[in-house]
Amino acid sequence: MARWRTVPYVGSYTPLDVYWLARHGVLRPGRAVRVEYSNGKSASLLVAEQRITVIIDRREETIRLTRTVPGYGGKRCWFRCPLCNRRRAKLYFVGRFACRDCAGLRYGSQSETRRDRLARKSKKIRAKVGGSDSLGAQFPPKPPGMWWRTYDRLQAQEAAIERQRIALFLPMLARLHERVTGRSISSRR
Repeated sequence: MARWRTVPYVGSYTPLDVYWLARHGVLRPGRAVRVEYSNGKSASLLVAEQRITVIIDRREETIRLTRTVPGYGGKRCWFRCPLCNRRRAKLYFVGRFACRDCAGLRYGSQSETRRDRLARKSKKIRAKVGGSDSLGAQFPPKPPGMWWRTYDRLQAQEAAIERQRIALFLPMLARLHERVTGRSISSRR
């Protein structure tokens, strides 16, 4: 009997995002900031020139900062993962801070089946057009202000995705038919 191992996902853990901190002006040395997370947790941050001290769940951890100079100028800040010392934009609190690789975290999309990925693509196209994400509903009408060629392109992409989804569904339907009736679909003559 196969054992299923539950895989921890990125969305289940509290992130520390260097881009968000930089965008909100938190990474200036000498700043002391409290960050509130949507999951009810909060963290206190004390920023120095080359490190940031984070207090979360009554635990204090110092994370090194490093900066690079992009080709178009300016400076980009990065965290150094406390476990592997690699440059990372996000660290996750899993009892202590670690990058996604060291913590063994996965994105939800990494566990999707091909049908799930196609359904997500189809829903994304429908959202662009402004319709509901129900895959059983008609493709939404062209919204005002959208070019017809853009609408036609999106409708053609969604139709191609739906054909792929149906092609993936048909073998499963044939197996179900065979299990229920005891005959394969191909032998019905």
